[in-house]
Amino acid sequence: MSGREALYVGYGVAASASLAVFLLYVILQGSKEVIATASNVIFVVVAWASTAVALWCSSRYWVEPRLRFSTIWLLISASMVLDALGETVWAWYVLVLGMEVPYPSVADVFYLLSYPPIILGLYLYVEMFKEVVPRKRVARVVAAGLVISYFTIIGYISGG
Repeated sequence: MSGREALYVGYGVAASASLAVFLLYVILQGSKEVIATASNVIFVVVAWASTAVALWCSSRYWVEPRLRFSTIWLLISASMVLDALGETVWAWYVLVLGMEVPYPSVADVFYLLSYPPIILGLYLYVEMFKEVVPRKRVARVVAAGLVISYFTIIGYISGG
């Protein structure tokens, strides 16, 4: 199977899985327990699936640690692993231990630890294109992202 064919198969699997999850939510809307269990399981599966893709990309583009692109994918993969561990611990609290997740929890530690590698990886990625993309444009995109995030969070917190 060629690389392009494998990519199409991957897209087909992802689209089918997304449709299956959507139908599961639509069909099982009345059962809160089933939805709670399914959502915890789905988050873990999606987190580890995206981690597997990041690790695959990391292994595919890995040449040597000194190369920028290799380092970027290593950082992104590390962040994804930490996030997937956070999702797994969260699901463990809820599904296996049957308790409300404490705050702060071990899951929160993994979530917080996932931010530095992804921020550094994205910074290094954008930095690769500094000669092509003007700093003002990058600053505008980052500012727009921060504004959207701010108002989304404020909207969520205020209940709007």
